[in-house]
Amino acid sequence: MEKKKKELILIAILVPVLIIVVYSNFIAGNDQPPTPPLPADPGPPAAVEPVLPPAVPPTDREEPAPLDEEIIARQTEIAAGPWERDPFRRPPVREEDRVVQDLRDFQLSGIIAGRMAIINGEPVRVGEEFRGYRLRRAEQYRIILEKDGNTFILTISEE
Repeated sequence: MEKKKKELILIAILVPVLIIVVYSNFIAGNDQPPTPPLPADPGPPAAVEPVLPPAVPPTDREEPAPLDEEIIARQTEIAAGPWERDPFRRPPVREEDRVVQDLRDFQLSGIIAGRMAIINGEPVRVGEEFRGYRLRRAEQYRIILEKDGNTFILTISEE
């Protein structure tokens, strides 16, 4: 069939359907009983007293602890980046996170936080020893090693 014939058949079907729908809505609207009249106006409304919330007794609240100036400085530094925080920028490294002299030959190349670290290409699990140092903790960007009761922190190099 050609396009014109299809259009005519479609119109021939849809026009009667439209007429039936409009007619049934028109008839259904007339079959409803009339709405009852509204009651007579009782006059102006009486004045209403506002309901106040109950009084709350004052409590002894402690002042929050003052914020650490170092934390505020770091948060300000991070917030100054684009989009208020750059997810690809390494977190600021604190002085206590710097590599200790004894660990210069250790190269930290990867960390799985809470589980393991890759030191000099070798996987070391938390609790295992590596060259006399016991891996105590693996965090997001640093690890904590212990030897002879001393704690050492090793961070991923920024190179």
